[in-house]
Amino acid sequence: MYRIQIKALFVYLFVVAALAACSKDINTVPDVAYEGAPMVNFNNYYDDDGMAGYTKYEAELKDSFFTANIEVKLTNTTETAKQNIKVYLVKNDALVFDYNTKHGTTLLPLPVTSTAWSLDFTQPVIIKKGERKATIPIMINPLKFDLAKQNALGIAIDRVEGAALNTGDESALVIEFGARNRYDGYYATKGSAFHPSYSTYTWNSQGVFECGEGFALVTSGPNSVDLNPGQPLFTAGSLTYFAAVVPRFTVNPQTNKVTISSTIPTTVFVQYPTYDSRYDPATKSFYIKYGWSGDRVATDTFTYCGPR
Repeated sequence: MYRIQIKALFVYLFVVAALAACSKDINTVPDVAYEGAPMVNFNNYYDDDGMAGYTKYEAELKDSFFTANIEVKLTNTTETAKQNIKVYLVKNDALVFDYNTKHGTTLLPLPVTSTAWSLDFTQPVIIKKGERKATIPIMINPLKFDLAKQNALGIAIDRVEGAALNTGDESALVIEFGARNRYDGYYATKGSAFHPSYSTYTWNSQGVFECGEGFALVTSGPNSVDLNPGQPLFTAGSLTYFAAVVPRFTVNPQTNKVTISSTIPTTVFVQYPTYDSRYDPATKSFYIKYGWSGDRVATDTFTYCGPR
């Protein structure tokens, strides 16, 4: 009996020792060996596809500056800077165009001279001794942007003093700037309309489109939004839209009354002053009526369902 107990104890101790060895192997992180000098690049900015060199800043649309902070960091080492490291930047519009080519986007570089942004490229960004990162403050005034465009800034690390320059993708960055007012977002829509080619029709996008896949109201000014992609049309059992009928809703922030205008010069809009076109902040809904091209008329309701 004692022999059996001793044997069982031996097996138990062997299993415990084996598990401890496995646990040690699993949890041990080997030291990373870096070769070469410490390097400098931008700090982990990636797009949705996991590609380095892109970030986006969204700001409230108002006539004031905010700071978009971008970081550079010391890499190829686990230590901090042993001396002050100077990092010189340069504006590079080609980065923006290259990004468009790779991703099918339509970003446009911010002009060199503009009241919408400022960054002093003549002065270096300094990673201070004893630190690993430094911040680049880019001053942005969203109201000065051309909101009809997708604005972006391409910057690259031009040279570094006190460390090496990482010449990979991490040394270049495309920064997209967006500005949205409080009405901007995805909307569910329902309503009725008349068009001579389709007679009177009604629609309701709820149950047809998930939020984010249907209609949106897109910032076009401090208090205005444009319907995207266009006025809803229900035909042949499907909910679609008129590409040439793209209204702009401008809200009076004091009364919440809405003025409707056309974003397409060739489409003439007809106003209905007897209808109370308005925005309801309690339900985040637009109630709109307007006509176009003579006898066409639509009565729309747009209810906010989520951010764009």
